[in-house]
Amino acid sequence: SCFDEASTAIGAKMKAVHDSQHEKEKLEKSGQVIINEDAIVARAIRSIQRPQKQLPQVMDYDTAKRIVWKYVPVLAALSLAGSLIGANILLSIPSDLLKNIVGIFILLLVPILFLKRDIGVERKAVDRTRLIVGAVLYLLVQILTGFIGGGTGTLIFYILMLCFGLTIIEAGATQLIPVFILNVSS
Repeated sequence: SCFDEASTAIGAKMKAVHDSQHEKEKLEKSGQVIINEDAIVARAIRSIQRPQKQLPQVMDYDTAKRIVWKYVPVLAALSLAGSLIGANILLSIPSDLLKNIVGIFILLLVPILFLKRDIGVERKAVDRTRLIVGAVLYLLVQILTGFIGGGTGTLIFYILMLCFGLTIIEAGATQLIPVFILNVSS
């Protein structure tokens, strides 16, 4: 009967889903990365669309003199290097460890939020040591970005404001160029 056929088909589908979920759990426990083909296609489409949307923003910020061009080459190079390193690390680190790393970075920012209320309001002069520390931190966050793909924008903004002395608007404008370069190169 039709009912029996439908019941058998549903049962087979449920078993396939269960088996697939069980296989996924085994892979996650072993620390292997699972890549969803639909997610890859969606990410590729977004990477094609992003530069088209970002170019007008870059031009507007440049016209308004908000991009701090002296930092752009270093930040772009660090972004490219960090993304490549991060993408390679992604293949060898368990996802739980990644979540913990991001959580630690965010927890480290919480005291700054309460202690430095004027951060990003005015441009600050910074010394060479702070710039070097900022470059190292920026690279580390870009490595994180390479294997988690997003969610690190807040960390980048704080690094640009604290270590490079930028205002929040300058941080957003200046960061657009490395992001634009990454999107075009991906």
